[in-house]
Amino acid sequence: MRPARRRAARAAFTVAEIVVVVALVSVVVTLLYRFLLSGSRSVSLGAEELEGVRRANLALERIKRDLRSLCDVVGVTGGTSEIDSTGHTLTFQRFSSEPAGNRPAAFKVVYKAEKVRVTRAGEPADGVRLRGYYGDATTPVLDEDCFTEVRFKKYRLNGLSYYQVRMGVPDVTGKSGKTHWLQTSVGSRYYHTFTKDPNWLALDESHYETARGGRSTR
Repeated sequence: MRPARRRAARAAFTVAEIVVVVALVSVVVTLLYRFLLSGSRSVSLGAEELEGVRRANLALERIKRDLRSLCDVVGVTGGTSEIDSTGHTLTFQRFSSEPAGNRPAAFKVVYKAEKVRVTRAGEPADGVRLRGYYGDATTPVLDEDCFTEVRFKKYRLNGLSYYQVRMGVPDVTGKSGKTHWLQTSVGSRYYHTFTKDPNWLALDESHYETARGGRSTR
């Protein structure tokens, strides 16, 4: 019986061995947890960064859609497109998808970028807020503050007018300090649409005045 007892004693684990095994398992589990947590955070931060780019793309698509329907009306105050000296405000008229009776209709569009303070990665930071307005409405159709810069530029190519829109979108996580740049050039489908007769075009009478100082009439 004594040899059997000796073999059983040798086969058993000592307290010291159990403690070592538990410690090693704890270290492995901790390292694995940290690795998985780091990967999860990276995916989350990447999604946040892409969210800013997605919002900027939606804003850019709206501006492009409006610019493609731009028209110039001669003889009406505010009837032609205009970009202020800073390149931060774009004003123009665009054709409406809803004609006024048997005449086409147009309304004023204003896109304005201004500097604001925003919260980025939990910290206050400088940002740019872009708002868009239709007609004389006070409620914006576009309101985004995910930019570091928004700039408009008008130029001519082969006798035609084009509009350049440039947007800077920061890394909202604040980790890389990287800025994504979105830029496009758009030309209206109505390059040669000019009218000297405000009566031909149904305008927003509450917002426009003719160059003679009177209200435009339909």
